[in-house]
Amino acid sequence: MAGGIAGPLSELIEQRIMPMATLQGVRLGFPAGGYMRVVAAFRIARARVASHSLVEQATACERLAIGPRLLAYKLGWDFTHAFNPIPMFNDGTDLLGLNGRAVPAARRAEEQRWCQEWGLNMLTRGGHQNLPPDAARTGTDLWAVDPDDPIVLQVAEFRKRRNAA
Repeated sequence: MAGGIAGPLSELIEQRIMPMATLQGVRLGFPAGGYMRVVAAFRIARARVASHSLVEQATACERLAIGPRLLAYKLGWDFTHAFNPIPMFNDGTDLLGLNGRAVPAARRAEEQRWCQEWGLNMLTRGGHQNLPPDAARTGTDLWAVDPDDPIVLQVAEFRKRRNAA
């Protein structure tokens, strides 16, 4: 991003390469603000994870493993939903003509789109390790939190101590 090639690289990936991987009108992509929004959030999350005390003494190999762990569910479902591409339908796709599986696939794609937006929102709040609540999956509350989530409880406790000081 600082070198000025992020924009053209984003255009290449998002507009040229990813649409080539289409199967019956369904492709993977990043609808919630595009690829650049996800890349910016990924950089911040990776830096935040790398700054934790346990990672400071980590080897170079362990530091390289942070990125794949963010993409998997290893460090929290908010990261997984925020950073991975989701299924999207190309414009003009006949939803009823996709082998009879279009309606459930469209519902799953819609749910994943809401979960991706929720994941990006949770990263701005400090994280949410558990699965997205039902309100986030349906798109009714993209800031919904599970009150029993350990990350949410830690962030709330930290903010309470900070406000009391």
